Amino acid sequence: MTEIETVVETKMKATCARDELTRALSLVGRAVSTRATVQVLGGVLLRAGDGKVDLAATDMELSLRLSLDCEVEGEGAIVAPGRLLVDSRSERRSWGLLPDSEVVLEHKPEQGVLEVTCGPASYRLNTYSAEDFPKLPEVENAQTFAVDRAAFLETVARVARAASRDESRPVLTGILVRFEGGKLIMAATDSYRLSVKETELSGGQSADLEAIVPARALTELSRIAHDSGELQVGVQENHVVFGAGDVWLTTRRIDGQFPNYKQLLPETFEHEVKLPREEFLEVVIGDGPAQLAFATALRRRRGHRLGADAGRRRGT
Repeated sequence: MTEIETVVETKMKATCARDELTRALSLVGRAVSTRATVQVLGGVLLRAGDGKVDLAATDMELSLRLSLDCEVEGEGAIVAPGRLLVDSRSERRSWGLLPDSEVVLEHKPEQGVLEVTCGPASYRLNTYSAEDFPKLPEVENAQTFAVDRAAFLETVARVARAASRDESRPVLTGILVRFEGGKLIMAATDSYRLSVKETELSGGQSADLEAIVPARALTELSRIAHDSGELQVGVQENHVVFGAGDVWLTTRRIDGQFPNYKQLLPETFEHEVKLPREEFLEVVIGDGPAQLAFATALRRRRGHRLGADAGRRRGT
């Protein structure tokens, strides 16, 4: 596992494979803050030493980090502007357009810049002090356990849409994640809708864990872990730790009491109707007049009625 430490040296110089650096920056760049109030949070921490470069970024809610094998000629740490490093749509600084297969990263402390050289192309980026970069949660000492990646991400996909985006109620912006009795249980609600998914874990699950995890963090995990192998999950103090391949994601736990969703789920129903799945979905998410009215009612938080008569199904 990777632990990011802030080490400040007089000069940093490393040579990395272009494609691997491109991948690393595109991954950690997802945690770069878009808020301009704290400039250093808009940067990517680069730390060179021991034959590798550690990359990290955080917006104080979640952090992403990984290590890249490089040829290190000078150890040190600096923070470079994340948008300029990561944004592949920038015509002049697109990493994919650099002509050579290796990229040299060299910090020039006397000028306060990071010089990026790839073949005949050379770019200079102003830097921030690594001392100002927040200390990230340690993952090396975190107690983690392996989880079936496909099952975990499928469960996230089933419930994430129900999480709230209203920051005035932080608990509802998270997803309740619980491991117990060989099951993975997730629940999310925005007080209007509720999604609960119980997933049986192959091989059982001995570790018991419960945490309210920001929905955004789990969505980001789904993006970076979709093609990784084993997924590691653990808790370190007030943070939840996820390991996907060579990438580590940490996110703060949301404090508070998640609603008792079991009280909202009736044990019995007055009526139960079995419907053809595809036809029902066509009524709900199609593009005809009835579906448009249905969607409009949803946006207005109005009630909906489902009915059937003479072999016909209708939704209003």
